[in-house]
Amino acid sequence: MRQTLTAKKVLVRLLIGFVIGMIVGVLIPLITTGGSLVSSKVVGMVGGSKVAGTVISILLSGVMGLISFGGTLFYEIDSWNIAKATTLHLAIILAAYLSIGLFLDWLPHDIKWIFIMVAIMTAVFFMIWIIMYLIGISQTKKLNEIQKKYNDSEKR
Repeated sequence: MRQTLTAKKVLVRLLIGFVIGMIVGVLIPLITTGGSLVSSKVVGMVGGSKVAGTVISILLSGVMGLISFGGTLFYEIDSWNIAKATTLHLAIILAAYLSIGLFLDWLPHDIKWIFIMVAIMTAVFFMIWIIMYLIGISQTKKLNEIQKKYNDSEKR
């Protein structure tokens, strides 16, 4: 049986996602560009301020994390089956990634590259999903074994 979704649980999950997103939004550009956290396009959109552009980039990275991590709450809605939760989770991640990615110049403005990145994001999403599914099955088996041992001990 699933736990009840509470406002506190939702808020905590969203906050954790936002923080993780901001951290990833800083680390990936540092690793891939050698230090630049913001594209010249974003800097130009905020009047040439690299600080303002960096803040916008970090905040939007946080929003991406919030959406990705917060979307895991869909799996805890009792009335939804796993297919519905997975489809909606993937759809909002892709919509956010494309919107934020194009705005922040994470993605080239080329339809071929957009399709390639959507395919990569979808593949990564399902690899993570399969890993989490297998972990869930393993945990369920362990809980069932514990329950069986408990039931057997009660019969004695």
